[in-house]
Amino acid sequence: MDASETQRRRLRITGTVQGVGFRPHVHRLARHLSLTGSVGNDSAGVWCEVQGRRDDLDAFEARVAADAPPLAAIESVRSERIPPVPGERGFAVAESTDDGSAVAASTVPADVATCEACRAEINDPAGRRFGYAFTCCTDCGPRYTVIERLPYDRASTSMSPFALCEACEAEYADPGDRRHHAQAVCCPKCGPTLSLAADSAVEAADPVAGAAELLRAGAIVALKGAGGYQLAC
Repeated sequence: MDASETQRRRLRITGTVQGVGFRPHVHRLARHLSLTGSVGNDSAGVWCEVQGRRDDLDAFEARVAADAPPLAAIESVRSERIPPVPGERGFAVAESTDDGSAVAASTVPADVATCEACRAEINDPAGRRFGYAFTCCTDCGPRYTVIERLPYDRASTSMSPFALCEACEAEYADPGDRRHHAQAVCCPKCGPTLSLAADSAVEAADPVAGAAELLRAGAIVALKGAGGYQLAC
C-alpha cells in the first residue's frame, strides 16, 4: 500500500486528558504533520479525527501519547480507520459533548502549582498580570477544585461567571500560546480579584498585607480561592 495514500482515522484517548492541555497538543501535532480533522472532549475523554497521508497518520499515532503534555496520564489510545472527508481543510477544536455517562475520578486532573513561566509574569512589573494571584496556564493552576462536571470546558467550572477580556480571549484562541484552551485563564481585568472582608479589624489597600497583619495579631484568616477555602493561622 502506498505510504502517501490519503486515509482518515478516529482516535479515542482515555485517562487524565482533560484540563491538561491535551486538545492544544493534538491541534499542534496535527498541524505540524499537515493533517486535517478535529479534536474534542466528551465524558469519556478526548477523541480526534485526523486525515492525511498514511505515513503522517502513523507518525501522529506514535507521538500523540509519547509527546503528551506533562500533566496528562494516558490510559489507552484506540484507533480505527474511517472514510476520508473529501475537500476537508484545516484542523479545528470541536465543541465538547456530554453523553451523560459516568466519569471516573481518575480522569479529573489535580490542581497544579504555579509554573515558572507564570511566576515570571506575576513578578514582572511591566506585565499585565503583575502581582495577580490567579495567574495560570495549561501547565498549572486549578483543575480539580474548579471542575463542576466533565467534559472540562470553562462553562463547566467555577470560572464560568468571568467572561474573558479581549487579551485573554486572544491567548485562549491562539494555538501557539501556552494558554490555548486553558479553561481557568484570566487576568486582573476579567478574573477574580483579592479583597479583605469589609468587617475585618484591619483596613489595607493591599489585601495580602492586611491578611498578614491579621495573622501576626493572632487571627485566623479564611482564604477563599477559586475552588474553596483554606484556613491560615
